[in-house]
Amino acid sequence: MNNIEPTNLAKIEGLLFISGDEGITLGDLSKITGFMKPAILGLLQRLKTRYENDPNSALVLLNSGDTYRLATKHELSPVIKHYFEVPLTIPLTRALLEVLAIVAYRQPITRLEIDDIRGVQSSGSLQKLMVRGLLDTHGRLDAPGRPFLYVTTDSFLDYFGLSSLKELPPLAKQEDLDLDDMNGDLFLEALQARQKQQEEEMERLQKVMAEAGVASRRASEKLIANGHVQVNGKTVTEMGIKVGDHDEVVVDGVPLHREAHVYYLLNKPRAVITSAHDDKGRRTVVDILKEEGVEERVYPVGRLDYDTTGILLLTNDGELANRLMHPKFEVEKTYIAKVRGIINNNDLKQLRIGVEVNGRLTKKAKSRLIETDHKKQTSLVKLTIHEGRYHQVKLMFDAIHHPVIKLHRETYGPLDLHGLQYGEFRELKQDEVKLLKKISK
Repeated sequence: MNNIEPTNLAKIEGLLFISGDEGITLGDLSKITGFMKPAILGLLQRLKTRYENDPNSALVLLNSGDTYRLATKHELSPVIKHYFEVPLTIPLTRALLEVLAIVAYRQPITRLEIDDIRGVQSSGSLQKLMVRGLLDTHGRLDAPGRPFLYVTTDSFLDYFGLSSLKELPPLAKQEDLDLDDMNGDLFLEALQARQKQQEEEMERLQKVMAEAGVASRRASEKLIANGHVQVNGKTVTEMGIKVGDHDEVVVDGVPLHREAHVYYLLNKPRAVITSAHDDKGRRTVVDILKEEGVEERVYPVGRLDYDTTGILLLTNDGELANRLMHPKFEVEKTYIAKVRGIINNNDLKQLRIGVEVNGRLTKKAKSRLIETDHKKQTSLVKLTIHEGRYHQVKLMFDAIHHPVIKLHRETYGPLDLHGLQYGEFRELKQDEVKLLKKISK
């Protein structure tokens, strides 16, 4: 008996370990091992006595009715609690992300199903994610042992900046897969894609404070360094912290009011100022939006002259606006210009290779003659540039002695005015915003 008993004890102990917090019933132990119930009860008692009498063992054997499970000893509670209570500001490990991703895409799901996908035991990860509030149980599966079913929480959506599970990125493999064909990497890669996207959408704390009107960016840095700022209830003093829309920022006890980023596309009419305010009381592009109920504090990206019409982007996303206007990103803008005189091929060539404006040569451009009116002695020209100097298009045509009569901007980067009449505007679609961010990286 003594030669057999350790092996039998190891079998029972292994099954208890793999069953995790849900435990395993006496009946299931009997079915799996082939042992009679009285023999199993004897082995369980031996394990219980061993754990209780061994000061170097961290385990105890607990039972509720005929369900048995392993747990850590009560005196270890402080260190176990410290292990699980990790602040959300600390990044999730690969193991935690993997378990979280599997639950997100397969919920409701049991721990054994998660273990099958990962190939390793997941009890510890599930406990940690539940303590963090990212996962919860949602009843039990109607099966032997009645295992818990795990689901994601609202805190999971907040953590990844989602409004619903429908916004989760698609899995790399779209076809229906059997459980045997799945592995943790499949789910992990999809959730990491969302995590990367969210990180790209986050902004430095001092920039967020400056945009909210707390102080200048440099003054905001001093407020952070001197301990005046809390993020999600925790005082931060180091630079480089990034926050997203779902983070709570408090400055000297006052919650920071942060507007969500909005993006509008306007077909600017003539006789309107490209500005948020005008000292002379003239109508501005921002007035057009306000008149239609837009409440966010937006400002134009770049400018169009008072008498120039066409496409104009307005937003409260200062970082994107600055990138789009920066010369190094060379965002293309296409104009339709009605000019005096008859444009010839040499004129078009000069526009393409560059003309001198205020002592500097303009960069290469695209130019095409649309039509000419010999009776009125005018020409219609399409010109595409990727600079943004003051009055650049008008000055380029002045340089070839064909002054502009009317000017209309037709496109801005990947955006056009399709369906918009003068004075009309619309919100950008999500994929349009992504395109703008992509061309300005």
